Order: sequence, then C-alpha cells, then structure tokens
Amino acid sequence: MTPLTLSAAEQKGSGFAASVGCADPSTAAACLRAVPTTELIRGTGQGAVSLWEPNTGPQVLPRPPRTAWAEKRVNAVPTLSGSTHDEYRYFTALYVDLLGGGPLTPDSYAALIGLQHGDRAAAVLGTYPASAYPSANLAYSAVATDQRFACPARADSRLYSGRVPVYAYEFHDPQAPPFIPAPHTPQGAFHASELAYLFPMDSVPPLTAAQRRLSATMAAYWARFAATGDPNGPGTPAWPRYTPDRDRIQVLAPDSVAPTTDFVTDHHCAFWQQSPALRGTVR
Repeated sequence: MTPLTLSAAEQKGSGFAASVGCADPSTAAACLRAVPTTELIRGTGQGAVSLWEPNTGPQVLPRPPRTAWAEKRVNAVPTLSGSTHDEYRYFTALYVDLLGGGPLTPDSYAALIGLQHGDRAAAVLGTYPASAYPSANLAYSAVATDQRFACPARADSRLYSGRVPVYAYEFHDPQAPPFIPAPHTPQGAFHASELAYLFPMDSVPPLTAAQRRLSATMAAYWARFAATGDPNGPGTPAWPRYTPDRDRIQVLAPDSVAPTTDFVTDHHCAFWQQSPALRGTVR
C-alpha cells in the first residue's frame, strides 16, 4: 500500500463522516460518537481496503517510507525483518473457507486470479497452475503469499541493507499451531504463526519439544537483537547479516535453523519483479 497524503486522508475521513450523517466538520466528532458502533464498523471496510490507513504529511511520517529509504532519509538503526513461508493461507482460510463458502475449485481459482490480476492473469496461472498444488486453495495462497508478503519483504531487506545492518528471516514451521479452524487450507507457517514462538501463549495448542527448542532459539535471537542490534550469540546457529550480493535469509524451522539462498526461487520473486509495485526492487 502507498500511504495517503494528509489532505487525502482528511478528505477520506470527512467523506466517511458524511456517509453516516456527520457532514458538518464543526460537530463531526460529537456526531460520530453518537453513531452506533455496528454502523461505524460496517462503513469502514476490511483489510487493505479499510478506511483507516497510515498517511504521510505530519512530522511523524513526512514522506512515504519507500521514498525515505530510497533517499536515505531515515534513522540508521539495525533492522530485523522477515515473513512466514505460508503467509496468505490464514487469509484464504478466513475469507475463502469460513466467510466465502470455499473451497476454491480450479475454475473458481482461475476466475479469482483473472479478477485480481487482469491482463497478467495468464502469466500468474502459468507460474502457479492449480495442478502443481495439492488444492486450488493452496495455489491461491502461494500467489498471494509471494506477491504480497515474501517478495516485498525481501525487497525491503535489499533496500534497507544499503543503509543499515539487516537480519532477514523466514519462519517456516509447517506444523505451527493454527489460530482458526481451516478444513480446506492446511495452515503451514501462516501469517502471525511465529508469534506463539516469540511470546508463548495459552490460546493455541501446546508446542512440541522441537517447537519449544525453536521458540527458545527465536526468543534468544530477538532479545539479543533488541539489546545489541545483532541477534547472534552463544548457543544459537549463526545468523548472517543480509546483503544483496549473497542474498542469505535465515530459515527458522524446528531443529533446522540455517540461512538459505533459495528464497527467491521458492517464492518466484523474479516473476513478481515485473509487478509495478515491486519493479526495480526485487532481483
């Protein structure tokens, strides 16, 4: 997403206020407080199309983040950045299976890709054919994982590494405890699945012994990074600093923590380089 300018965000907010009967700017705040909560929520949208997004213009975020990094007008502090291997499976389970009446079929998968990718749909389907995956749900999840999460995360690491020390990771436990029931979409290493390893919680099934060892390694990495700007230390596998030439990303998996150089192939990042949102940043 490209953040809105301050004026565009204010205009969007005023339009929303008017849509729920609060058109007068001088009384809008008090008027909005009197609108029923359910009506407010219904009018704001969901996910990436929500009414509420970051905006640029004020002192806190004076320019778009990508512009600031490209111009090297940022606070030069060490960065730990990454994604999970199966990010979008969570959203497929939620929006397709639970809310959309899923699962997808090969035909409905192709139709959905056509709707979302327009004249690039054939190329997307050629790179991610339904026949190459156990189900159409998993094919669709792979497309959105790579386009929206994995390749942008790598692009950010490449961009940041020219200015600051970067440590890039991919969480990859295919048996991570799920947050929601997903009968048609095995969750794998879904969006936010790593949080149960960094911050042990009672809301998910208990971790196995191997998962607890991974949890301890990850907690040690994050704590050392917070304290020193470098996740490395005694008792944990070496985590190399990310550089574009070597392109090493630390895989965080049970009893298998090590850097990989296969991330770009695994997630088809060369294909997504052709996307306008990523062009010039993914290699």
